[in-house]
Amino acid sequence: AECPDKKICANYAVWTKSKFLGISVGVDMVGVGTIHVQEHGEKYHFTLPSTYGRSILTVPWSEMGGKVQVTCPQTDYTSTLVFHTKPMYGGKMHRVTGDIKDNMTGKCLYKMDGEWNGKIKFTDESVVSTEHS
Repeated sequence: AECPDKKICANYAVWTKSKFLGISVGVDMVGVGTIHVQEHGEKYHFTLPSTYGRSILTVPWSEMGGKVQVTCPQTDYTSTLVFHTKPMYGGKMHRVTGDIKDNMTGKCLYKMDGEWNGKIKFTDESVVSTEHS
């Protein structure tokens, strides 16, 4: 896929691995995609989370789960996103957390927390103050 006006193109080769989980079905997305931001000469390589169809015998609903890695060799930044599956009792649906790190320094630049189908809050770790006693 590409958007010539924005000078962005994406490519993803994926195969799926399905599994039956009682009253749920899981699909692992296996492969690596690339988003090329031509204006900045950056390529972002990424994986995809697994997808789950829950309660398939009653009122079905879907969610994503697992880790996603995003890397950019040009900037040497890496992002890890964790898609949290809903616990059996309590907990929130569609929760995602993650961070963006500078591999050169090993420092965390940003943290994120929220819902993948709603709002995600980003925290700039460079401005987070630490108190010493």
